[in-house]
Amino acid sequence: MVRDTGCAHVAKDTLFQHNNGPQPFTFNESVATVFDDMVTRSVPHYAQTLHQIAHLMPKNPYIYDLGCSLGALVGAVSQQHAQFQYVGIDKSPHMIARAKRLESPQVRFYEGDICDFRIHDAPTVIVCHLVLQFIPTADRTVAMQHYANGLPQGGRLFIVEKVRQINAELQAAYTHDYHAFKASNGYTPHEIQQKDRALANVLCPQTLPFYMNTLQDLGFQTVDIFFKWYNFVGIVAIK
Repeated sequence: MVRDTGCAHVAKDTLFQHNNGPQPFTFNESVATVFDDMVTRSVPHYAQTLHQIAHLMPKNPYIYDLGCSLGALVGAVSQQHAQFQYVGIDKSPHMIARAKRLESPQVRFYEGDICDFRIHDAPTVIVCHLVLQFIPTADRTVAMQHYANGLPQGGRLFIVEKVRQINAELQAAYTHDYHAFKASNGYTPHEIQQKDRALANVLCPQTLPFYMNTLQDLGFQTVDIFFKWYNFVGIVAIK
């Protein structure tokens, strides 16, 4: 049974029903069109992690949302903070085109590669919500170093990632339950298999210790896990 997303107008994700999904997976126009439904049915507690991030931000935050997709974080932040500034950056022009519908004097969106952009302002919060996993592994430490350098003392970096387990048996158990989660939201075994194939070598998860150790090595005074569901992890790092 498909869970109610609360948004009847959201286009349903059927991209992988007939072997017609993007191969390899890419954030093209077809994905952008069904993205809201896709993440609701494919990512455990997607909305919850956004609200947790918003709740853990400092007062009157200045936010850089890197890999912002459709800008869902804006709604979560607006419920928690009366005053905030938000900059969303995403490499996909199709995502940005849709996200711009949310623009206001305090909300701006830009198309750009989060590995290449430069932080010119002084954000107090940087968010990487399910995005570093799509960056080549060799570039992730450099990217996190750049984010650390761009934050002031007390600034916060939020990272939500799909990670992998070193223990093969545990990884298999987690994957089994994750597939069951997607099946409970209406995806068929064929769709699940096709999506996994499309994401191979595109979404490349690292281990949780990689992120924890890297953030500590970069000088963050506090590094903590604020969310975990099997291989999905939310980390907050305070400079």
